[in-house]
Parts: sequence; C-alpha cells; structure tokens
Amino acid sequence: MSLLAQRLTRQVVLASPSSSRRLLATAVDAKALAEAVSDPPQLSKAELDATRRRPPSNVKISEDHGLWAFFRKDKEGKVLTLEPAHKTEDFSGRSWHAVELRRKSFKDLHTLWYVCLRERNLLATQRAEFRRLNIGLEGTTNLMDKDKRVRKTMKLIKLVLNERRLAYEQAKELWEQGQQTAQSEPDAEPVKEETSEAAPSVSA
Repeated sequence: MSLLAQRLTRQVVLASPSSSRRLLATAVDAKALAEAVSDPPQLSKAELDATRRRPPSNVKISEDHGLWAFFRKDKEGKVLTLEPAHKTEDFSGRSWHAVELRRKSFKDLHTLWYVCLRERNLLATQRAEFRRLNIGLEGTTNLMDKDKRVRKTMKLIKLVLNERRLAYEQAKELWEQGQQTAQSEPDAEPVKEETSEAAPSVSA
C-alpha cells in the first residue's frame, strides 16, 4: 500500500462516522490510482518501438512551399541539407559597402534586408543539421564566414537607414524653425507710392 493510501486509511479510522464513508471512498480511489501508477502495463519491445515510431505521413508537400527556401538546391534542383565547403564559390562573394547601399532606394534596401534574412535562416538550418549529425564545422564547411558577411551587410543597411532618418529629422527641424521665425516677425507696412499731380495748363 502506498504512503498516500496509508494516510487516508488513518484518516478514516480517526474520522467521525458521518465523514468516514467519504474518506473511505477517497482512500479506495487513491489506492487504485497508486497501484496503477506503481505497476504500469508491461509492453514488449516491438510495441514500444511501434509507439516511438513516427506515424507515416501521406501528405504531399508542394515543391513551391516556402519552407524549401531554408535549404540550398544544387544545379539539378535537388535539396541539399548539408553544403560542404567549396574552394572558390565560398570566398567569391563579399558583403555590401555603405557607399553602394546609399544609392539604393527604400524598396531596394527593404528587399535586400529580407534576402539577407532568408540567407541567415538557411545557414542556421545547415548549422543545426551539422550539429545534429555531430559533424564539426571547421574544415568541413564555411558557414560561419558566410554568416559573418551577411550580418555585416544587414548592419550596413541599418546604418544607411539611420543616416536617412537623421537627415530627415534635421531637415524637418530647420523647416519648423523657419516657420516659427516667419510667424514671430511683425508684418511690414505696405509702401505707399507717391504720385505728383501735373499743374493745369493755362490757355491764353
């Protein structure tokens, strides 16, 4: 008998006759629950494997699904969960410079930001896959250097946007100061034009 059942049984003995029936029913339920928890049903190894196995999924996933963007594809369109290091392609790109980003419009910067964000998610997916397979990143892939270049580009995009924000606030402040100066000055009186009347001619 479990410790919970023993305590409830003592309460039944010490309780009054009016409440002993209710406590006795609670003790019986607690005893059955304790026995069920202490003695779980024994399953065979095959039954345990069947419960742990993921159920088969017959759901067809579209090839244009957005989650496929988290994986790199080769030239044949095959999804690559792990991307090994390449001697030339890994070091061919570079991050954007601030001078180049200043020439872009707000729409172009917004698009480039989400392109970099998707690339970071792709690199994070591959890094998690390497970690799951217990494969070291050093000498196997160049994910960390790629992620560093992408993060540098995103940092410069924020820098350029902050420069534009400060320029806008300064221009707005100058305009408001000009409006206040124009309203504080008194209105100038209009200049009256002096007109000379010609003397009347005397006829002989």
